[in-house]
Amino acid sequence: MDKGCEFSVRVMGFSEMGRCCFGGLFTAVLVFGWLVSNVVEGFPAEDLVVLLPGQPKVGFRQFAGYVDVDTKNGRSLFYYFVEAEHEPHKKSLTLWLNGGPGCSSLGGGAFTELGPFFPCGDGRGLRRNSMSWNRASNLLFVESPAGVGWSYSNTESDYTTGDASTAKDLHVFLLKWYEKFPELKSRELFLTGESYAGHYIPQLAEVLLDHNVHSTGFKFNIKGVAVRKHNSSISIIHLSSCFLMLLCYKVLACTPLGFSQHFAFSG
Repeated sequence: MDKGCEFSVRVMGFSEMGRCCFGGLFTAVLVFGWLVSNVVEGFPAEDLVVLLPGQPKVGFRQFAGYVDVDTKNGRSLFYYFVEAEHEPHKKSLTLWLNGGPGCSSLGGGAFTELGPFFPCGDGRGLRRNSMSWNRASNLLFVESPAGVGWSYSNTESDYTTGDASTAKDLHVFLLKWYEKFPELKSRELFLTGESYAGHYIPQLAEVLLDHNVHSTGFKFNIKGVAVRKHNSSISIIHLSSCFLMLLCYKVLACTPLGFSQHFAFSG
């Protein structure tokens, strides 16, 4: 049985507990146009986002697409990846998850909180977010679990899920996502989120650390976790356990102060 609560999510119809506003504005903003070149410096050309509708010109690249986490059930998670604004080849990778459960990491985190663009006030086009986290790190937003945002499954029973199965899917997702972006496999990895992600992030960290203990090959370069408390939905037990594991494995655990220092902005 899954740790934590069990919940149901539905594509285009989240559960009452996990409903998140994702209006027509974001639907219009997130209509990606895949006009791609044949080679994108080792990254998946088929996932390159050349331009979002109404997007101002920028010097960094964006990618979006699906990663299959269960081919038998037809379960896939949707991601949106934004390179760091400056020297992305030297910057860490930050994973962001929104909570809910059922809240979109794109409609929430990516386009209303920490991503590079915000919708314009009149709902027409995008404007730059001067405090975007991609000023300090490469950013990865994932719609999780299946049924949230554009993540889906061809198996109806997959839409009743829980915290442990969500962490398991994200583990598989990250392993396969790194196959798309092999240059990022060795980068420092920060696991971050808010609200119900206070359950997701610590349990995911535990799964990834367990992977590192048992793997004779690739190991996740986890450097810290950070969770924004919202409506007291943070998982104190799992968060404490996660920090203890991070310390035991001699991995730098970011305190709120340490995290803010790592993501210090200038200008």
